[in-house]
Amino acid sequence: MAQIPSLHEVLTASSDYALSNVYTNIPGIIVAVKDLGQLCVDVQPTINVRTQDGEASTQRPPILNVPLKQPVSLQGGLTYPVSVGQPVWLEFSMRGLEVWKRGAGHSDAPIDMRTFDPRDCIASPIYPFQTSPNQASKRTHSHSPSDVVLVHNIGSGSEVEIRLKPNGDVIINSPTKVTVNCQDAEINADSSTSVNTSDFSVNASSVSFNSGSFVVGTGTYAISATDSATMTASLSQNGSFVLNGIAMESHRHPENDGGGPTDGPIN
Repeated sequence: MAQIPSLHEVLTASSDYALSNVYTNIPGIIVAVKDLGQLCVDVQPTINVRTQDGEASTQRPPILNVPLKQPVSLQGGLTYPVSVGQPVWLEFSMRGLEVWKRGAGHSDAPIDMRTFDPRDCIASPIYPFQTSPNQASKRTHSHSPSDVVLVHNIGSGSEVEIRLKPNGDVIINSPTKVTVNCQDAEINADSSTSVNTSDFSVNASSVSFNSGSFVVGTGTYAISATDSATMTASLSQNGSFVLNGIAMESHRHPENDGGGPTDGPIN
């Protein structure tokens, strides 16, 4: 004779069955990027549905037109691209989102009374442990999980980043070009400033140096002006000064009776 379940067992089974169809949070994956400007994607939950006997499982169907959550407000923040295959974390709403998604974020009535429905979720990037982009092995540049990093193109030859180190250092790594556009730029370095490059150019209508000393290192240097150049200074020089191929320290003119230079130089 079959045992009759108790009231407690019946209520527990009923509650478990009802909760099995309530969506709260679940991992998923992006299966289509509908409109990255609107942060709209299609996703698919990645925890499959198992049968009651546990012998088989089936994939859950995709969820269409899901808002993608990023750390940005209407005034500012961070936005970044995503692609198909990006793991995400799905959070389900207690009421239908269809009207809200097509509105402006103000108060709206849902179209029906559904709650925690699989159609009503938002997605935010998240990762299983082995695929975490915070691992040093996933990065092109030297990486420490203790750093704060703004990074793009992770793991590729065009990986670019701004890195804040725990000791206060700031590092910018770019494989191509760094451009700063502004009205005025100022660098204040209490100790020193170094520029290491093969070519260096300054395009300006005027340049001024206010320094106690100005040292030019070894090598060959050339200064040219398309029109004219003027220098006003008390100039002291050690070494040879050559003008139009003539060394000035051995330069002389033929002398007249008064002992002063007359005609052009003879060397």
